[in-house]
Amino acid sequence: MAPATSFPRPPEALLAETLPVSGGGLVAPSLDVEAWVRSEILAPNRPLSNYDHAHLVDGQARVAFLWSTEVERRQGRRTLGTCQLAAPKGRAWVAAQRRAQLVGWFGEVPDFLVVLDALFVTHALSTGRTADVLAVVEHELYHAAQDTDREGEPKYTPDGEPVWGIRPHDTEEFAGVVRRYGVSASANAGPLAEAVEYVRENGPDVATATLDGLCGTCRGPIGGLPAEA
Repeated sequence: MAPATSFPRPPEALLAETLPVSGGGLVAPSLDVEAWVRSEILAPNRPLSNYDHAHLVDGQARVAFLWSTEVERRQGRRTLGTCQLAAPKGRAWVAAQRRAQLVGWFGEVPDFLVVLDALFVTHALSTGRTADVLAVVEHELYHAAQDTDREGEPKYTPDGEPVWGIRPHDTEEFAGVVRRYGVSASANAGPLAEAVEYVRENGPDVATATLDGLCGTCRGPIGGLPAEA
């Protein structure tokens, strides 16, 4: 299944520019990626529509995107994307600086901020690996969730607005434990096992992606169970 329109590429000016400091990478807002995600993934009745993200549409959440040319590595793997709550926290002046930066980029403080590795996206798109890029983008979208209370019910503000939060990965289990003791030995491995079985029988709904990177939100591998230690 192919997207109706091509996924936006990072701007050439961003890729060509570096700062004369250690690392030298830059970040830049990507309004075109935000618009693409809204029209191709969050909107209904499109080739890539995913109703798992319907809460973002229903709650009118704004998910903004940043490109980054700064390479980040953890656990020996490159971070391909991250999703975070955008509302600034911490000391008043630091939060004020962050708030002003977000408003300058997006005209307001969004609900979520997704950062994408611009160099990875450029290389993947240039080599025909659009599915790899989409897998990272959707992985981060799955982190963008409505917070829940102790009973698992959605949280709302006193004004009836959704309270947003970061959803953890569906499973944080070792493949060896599942192999040796079964899916029931892990409280949250079942959905992933069912998804793997579904793909084995039917193939992926969109396309096959091949990734070797980290999700910076939880510092975990993107896709699949963590490798056995």
